[in-house]
Amino acid sequence: MGKSWGVLWARASLAVCSIVLTLTLTTQAAVPVMVVDTTVPAPGGATFTGFDAPTFFRFAATWTGGGTGALRLTGTPSIYEVIASNDTAIPGGTGSFTGFRSPDQILGHATGVNQEGIYRLNSPSNVSRFFDRNTPIPNGAGNFTSFGQHPIGQQNGAFYGEGSGGQSGIYRYVNFNPANVFRVVDRNMNFPGSAEPFTQFSEPFASNFGGDILYVARSATRRGVFRIGDPSTPMFDTTTPVPNGAPGETFTDFEEATVTSVPALLGRSATRAGVYWMDSFPSPVRVADTTMLIPGGTGTFTDFEVLNAFAGDLASAKPNVTFLGHGVGGQKGIYGSELFQFGTRTELGKIIAVGDTLDGKVIVDLAMTNQSQFFQQLRFRANFADGSSGIYLVQVPEPTSVCMLLPLTAVMWRRSCRTHSV
Repeated sequence: MGKSWGVLWARASLAVCSIVLTLTLTTQAAVPVMVVDTTVPAPGGATFTGFDAPTFFRFAATWTGGGTGALRLTGTPSIYEVIASNDTAIPGGTGSFTGFRSPDQILGHATGVNQEGIYRLNSPSNVSRFFDRNTPIPNGAGNFTSFGQHPIGQQNGAFYGEGSGGQSGIYRYVNFNPANVFRVVDRNMNFPGSAEPFTQFSEPFASNFGGDILYVARSATRRGVFRIGDPSTPMFDTTTPVPNGAPGETFTDFEEATVTSVPALLGRSATRAGVYWMDSFPSPVRVADTTMLIPGGTGTFTDFEVLNAFAGDLASAKPNVTFLGHGVGGQKGIYGSELFQFGTRTELGKIIAVGDTLDGKVIVDLAMTNQSQFFQQLRFRANFADGSSGIYLVQVPEPTSVCMLLPLTAVMWRRSCRTHSV
């Protein structure tokens, strides 16, 4: 009579799971944990005075006495390793370093007196020059004069570079070998499908997981997101329809893009700005846009910046997307998409925002890079009203894991309700 106890239990369990998901999606991420802050002793017993926005594995900092350095984060709060500092001689250059930006796991941007370059900064014993102002520009004239501040360090990495006379482009090296550097795209090349030369490029973007590298490029009237290859592949352009936009509405510009298993991007149109990820090529899916209410805030988003995307559910390859979002009245926060195990719908949640209290102090600013996230963990910088600052680690919500605790339940549910969508 009726359904079996197994099926009834499966349905009851799934219902409970659904309730837990709903409750999870209405809460914030876990409380952030301090990794390093201005109360932690700096190198040589000095005091930290500031932190660059961190990548997940590294950060740049300044400290009293004119100190500056690139440092490696460890798994223990307040414990770090100095990779290079203003006491480190510049490889292939003269004098010592004078400034750093937060490196990724391998490469970082650094400066000296009248010097600038990209250096290997993965360990104190392995600091070396990759590219600097003595490096010839592939397919260009003369040497590089400046570089993007966040090069991509992986076996086949990439960076943004500039030269004299308005030269600029994206360049790639192969097999960790700085001698094998090639042009990907520069201002001598035309936007695909047009006679318009490229005029502007973003820095290349990639995840901490390696693999594909994306960049944004512009010409006089065209904009696009490209995947580095031979040749580069256009992913999105101004003919791409805007998700949830008006009929016929297409993107007008792009700010940045990143990629793990699938690409994610910041895009603009005539009526909105938004964060999107690509569920199936070539149609992006909305994560958030300026028509949506700010979770835990007032009104709708007004703008977005700094995008991270990482595989939130390895089985379905759906990413967990985090970004900095803005609102009226100086609202600014880090927000993230939270994904269901079944279906493609995303829910948006606040992770941390300006005005929140953290470690008993009021946050006045937040910063991260597009390499601040690694799976469901995110590192960010917080500045406080008392003038202090710190780098924090937070667990990004992943409610899909709740249902994954009951895989048999899901199977039984599907078998008992084959004609219903979950």
